Amino acid sequence: MSAIQNGLLRVLSNEQLMAADAAAQAAEARQNEPVILNLATYVRKCFDAADRAKSLHEADMLNALRMRNGEYAPDQLAEIRKTGGSEIYMRVGATKMRAAQSWLKDIFLTMSRPFTVVPTPEPDVPSDQLSNVDALVQQVIAQGVMQGAPPPMAEEIDALREGTVKQIRLELDKVAKERAERAEQRIDDILTEGGFYRALDECLSDITTFKGCILKGPIVRKRVQLKWKRGVDPTTQQPGAWQAVPVSDYKFEFERVNPLAFYPSPNTCRPDRGYVIERHKMSREDLYSLIGVDGFDSAAIQKVLEEYGLGGLRNWLSVDSEEQQALGNLTDLSSDPAAPIEALEFYGSVQGKLLLEWGMAPDKVPDPVAEYRANVWVIGAYVIRATLNTDPLGRTPYSVSSWEKLPGSFWGIGPAELMTDVSAVCNATARALVNNMGIASGPQVTVNTDRLAEGENITSMFPWKLWQTKNDPMANDSSQPIAFFQPQSNAQELLGVYEKFTTIADEVTSIPRYMMGDSQVGGAGRTAAGLSMLMNAANKGIKNVANNIDTDLIVPTVERVYYFLMLYDEDQTIKGDAQIRARGASGLMLKELLNQRRLEFLQIISNPIDAQLIGPDRRAVILREIGKGLEFPIDDIVPSDAEIDQVRRMMAMQAAAPAGATPEKPDDPTTVDQELRANSTGPKPTANQQE
Repeated sequence: MSAIQNGLLRVLSNEQLMAADAAAQAAEARQNEPVILNLATYVRKCFDAADRAKSLHEADMLNALRMRNGEYAPDQLAEIRKTGGSEIYMRVGATKMRAAQSWLKDIFLTMSRPFTVVPTPEPDVPSDQLSNVDALVQQVIAQGVMQGAPPPMAEEIDALREGTVKQIRLELDKVAKERAERAEQRIDDILTEGGFYRALDECLSDITTFKGCILKGPIVRKRVQLKWKRGVDPTTQQPGAWQAVPVSDYKFEFERVNPLAFYPSPNTCRPDRGYVIERHKMSREDLYSLIGVDGFDSAAIQKVLEEYGLGGLRNWLSVDSEEQQALGNLTDLSSDPAAPIEALEFYGSVQGKLLLEWGMAPDKVPDPVAEYRANVWVIGAYVIRATLNTDPLGRTPYSVSSWEKLPGSFWGIGPAELMTDVSAVCNATARALVNNMGIASGPQVTVNTDRLAEGENITSMFPWKLWQTKNDPMANDSSQPIAFFQPQSNAQELLGVYEKFTTIADEVTSIPRYMMGDSQVGGAGRTAAGLSMLMNAANKGIKNVANNIDTDLIVPTVERVYYFLMLYDEDQTIKGDAQIRARGASGLMLKELLNQRRLEFLQIISNPIDAQLIGPDRRAVILREIGKGLEFPIDDIVPSDAEIDQVRRMMAMQAAAPAGATPEKPDDPTTVDQELRANSTGPKPTANQQE
């Protein structure tokens, strides 16, 4: 028996055909079980309810997409064509959206990292170290008594104990900062390799266009990557040429989710409340790559590929065709042999009974009537995945933010929605202006056809044309056969209206034109100081948006990565009691201004009295912060604490040495640094973790 597959003749034995048929029948029978049909039906019902609740928001988002692309809605365009005239569309809204997106890019994508990892303000002192405090205090007291000092009073003992605890806290705080810096570097590496910054860039476009933006991640996926390995020459057994070896490995990934393909439950205002559903448009290759992946039903995926592999599967929602039409893409995919297969990814509560009958282990679902946060994938009537949500707090991998948030609502308000009326007036004014300019561009002509000779062409006019006219002998007609008049031009009045409403657009969106480089700024903007004041005032509006992105997008996404590392990563040197903080809103302060203030502070403390009070160690800290702001290689410029200690001991030995004697060379700073690391608290890094 043979079969055609991918243009090739594939030969199968009778046993293989029978086994394939048996597997297909078993998969179909399993999918037809009532529990699986109930699970798929439950997800479908949730999707239908969410789709109905989102219909009004979809209309607003489609209008926002058309505004960004400079297009009228089909019904509005039909009304304009009924009256005739110009169909011009002024991209006032698109200009504001691009300016806002560039503004946000300067805040979040020009800095080194839009987040930081900081230890908690008050580190907890381990119980074993607290128990050693009393022993250290008693040791100090005993040494003082042996040297002849009187026994300390109770107040002095308490003060000594508090000083010891304070010193321990300082050491713990230093170790915590070092761990936080290593964790921040590790997280940034994961974000960079997983496409976080590319997804954030796309989300900045969404938040300036739609009613919200959605960032998904981290998602653990199996990807094939090229690894370069050096081969061995079979003849000489010596290292040979480098070879590209494809290696499959799991990695974190981040992606932007299309707001038009995301469906929250009707009454939720956060992605972690209620349920959320994402529509995936998957290719056959995407589906086939899920076969064998943990958590997915390979037999169900095989049935999906057999049933929908050649024709695709779509839900045929009206929003799809309108979105593709607004984007200028092909809307009819019925003839596409590689049409996508749509899948619904569900995050929400599922009754334990359904999960148990699906095949989940009883130890994971101990109560059949309880609700469990689960992740379910449905394609048509097939459930290809049903697992518990692995997040310890039951959170979804989605982060959602808006330009202007509405309390109690999942979707907010975008710049396009804020200036819908203004954009409509600007477009209507521009159309009237173009129509009026066309009419008033030359004279209008009135023709008395009774006075024209037979066969005279009145549709053609050119210089030095001869017009043949006649008089009616029975009437006393003294009117002109042809008359000219000039229509009134309202261009200046219409331009004034248009200019006024573009100014109103600055106010309703808090995106002034001078932030886009417009040099026609009046009032205070005519001077450098006045323009700086106006720009600082405009920053207050964008700072609110930046704070939304910090709070709703960056911090939750980075926290999910940090919690995963805390739970499952084997590197103990990155773990500790730390917090994730965003830098976006604070990044509105220019780096040059911040470094200028630091340089001024450094000059203030450069006098001998302050230099002696602060000391070289703390002065090095200030130099490191200034160098970081200037993106200098700090480790190559500012000496380490061990090197500073070596210089200090060298100077002390030179001062104590007799005149003409050569002081003894102190220990190598590398050795000193290793000794300091060996005596420091906390776990010791392994050989491949040391910096």
